[in-house]
Amino acid sequence: MPLLTLPIAMIALAALPALASIYWLRNRYRRQEVSSLLLWGGQREAREGGGRFSRLQTPLLLLLELLAILLLAVAAAGPRVQALAERQSIVVVLDGSYSMQAEHDPRGQAIEALRKQLASGGKYSAQLILADANPHLLGPPTTRPDETVEQAQGWDTHAGSADLAGAITMAYELGGPRAKILVLTDHPYPDELGAGQLQWWSFGEAKPNLAITSAVRNVAGEGERVMVEVTNLGTASAHTTLTFAGDQSRSFDIAAAASHRLWLDLRASDQPFVAQLPDDALAIDNRAVLLPQPRPSLRVGVAIDDDALQESVVRFVEHAKNATLVTDGEQLLITDRPTGVPASSAAWVLRVISEPQAEVSAYIGPFVVDRSHPLTVGTSFDRVIWSAGSDDALPGRPVVMVGNVPLVTEAPRALGREVRLRVRPDQSSLMQSPDFPILLWNLVDWQLGTLPGLRKTNYRLDSTARLGVAGTLEQVNVLPEDAAPRAVPVVSDGVQITADRVGLTQVQAGERSYTFAVNTMSYEESDLRAAGTSRAGSWLDEATVRDEYRSIAWLLLLLTLVLLGLHTALISRSGGLS
Repeated sequence: MPLLTLPIAMIALAALPALASIYWLRNRYRRQEVSSLLLWGGQREAREGGGRFSRLQTPLLLLLELLAILLLAVAAAGPRVQALAERQSIVVVLDGSYSMQAEHDPRGQAIEALRKQLASGGKYSAQLILADANPHLLGPPTTRPDETVEQAQGWDTHAGSADLAGAITMAYELGGPRAKILVLTDHPYPDELGAGQLQWWSFGEAKPNLAITSAVRNVAGEGERVMVEVTNLGTASAHTTLTFAGDQSRSFDIAAAASHRLWLDLRASDQPFVAQLPDDALAIDNRAVLLPQPRPSLRVGVAIDDDALQESVVRFVEHAKNATLVTDGEQLLITDRPTGVPASSAAWVLRVISEPQAEVSAYIGPFVVDRSHPLTVGTSFDRVIWSAGSDDALPGRPVVMVGNVPLVTEAPRALGREVRLRVRPDQSSLMQSPDFPILLWNLVDWQLGTLPGLRKTNYRLDSTARLGVAGTLEQVNVLPEDAAPRAVPVVSDGVQITADRVGLTQVQAGERSYTFAVNTMSYEESDLRAAGTSRAGSWLDEATVRDEYRSIAWLLLLLTLVLLGLHTALISRSGGLS
């Protein structure tokens, strides 16, 4: 595409009408009477300017002079054309968030604009980056508009958020310093964007939108309690109706930018609970599906000789919602005895090691805590007096240490795990601090996470579902409601599944099948009030013009010289201007 680096020089074109006026305007002379025309025989009347219009006398000379002035003006404007041998590197960032599904189809408009842009350019190599929660390439590089548009048809817009900043950073690293980066989204660029590598095109429309921004389903006594929050993401109050549980409904008014919560008491059911709003500017956030929550409970056995410690542990188990005190068939055994757990047992063990008085030291910290370990979530051990032995020989991975003395370690057993807690309960304040029940809760929660099944059945879009898997499975098959199935590997008896598709997702783990629900519930992504259509930025910065465009002023000057030479030849042939 040609461009002018000094377009102000085009004011020289004003010389064109000035030249034409010289040929078109003619002088008008007064009439003179003479006695004879003998001396003027064969002579033509001079017509050198004036105030009278007459027929053009020398059209070829005028045409040559007009073309010469035009070429000089364009040459002065600094015309440049793209070098034919250069192949542009273009990286396109595609907004993968679900606001691109708005009713006016910003995704479709963006693809059409991309097609026109690529069709109007020269040679290029394009790469498409899908900006969702984890930006990634959409496919291999393409070099033809039809290939690029075909790849863009795989643009998925179901993410709960779009990491555009991360995707743009990836585009700079991928394309290099000379790449052209194009962002296609539905929100205008928040600031001024000058010439450079980046262009930002938005195809949104600012519209009001009602959305379900939160939904919870919990057990309440013999029944269930459901909370649904509806938010008015508009500039005026709105009236709407929420339909739920088949044929039930509630109508209500919501002020602008306000939320309305409905608390529904329902009978216990193993069926999905569905809440639905009427259609509006964005349909995907008008529906919420909630499945019954599982009620996992870990069977905990207690075999402790220290009375005070036993009282503390039993009190915790009796009040924990995810644990049940048992005397047989335990999944977790908490004991201060050195033996008594068969090697063939699949139970986890928390062994409290209380060393003799002569070997005990009191520690106040600071304690070295492995914050990446699931046992330490939420713990602080601030101002805790921790009395324990000073021997640094304690098997397993250190979790809590003071100096080089391990206080808590964990290690795998043949069919489970063993956590060792080194402490003298009668000389420590650990059992009276909040950190002790937190430590026990983390242990129970950690083990529950390794048992077969889902810990939760309802997730927000882009969160992570944790599925425990038993046996020797190497992978599970994930089958979303409206997407292609995929295989996910099993790691350490568990699977991390990204909840990336709204609706019900089924997981096939060997002969067992599990289902969880995914809902949008994103206030920011459902808010279309700041959406708009605009184009910001330009690729024609000084470096791009210098590196990718070549000046053709020399060619225009050469053509001008040719025209002037032809003009001179015509004048010489006719013997001068008449």
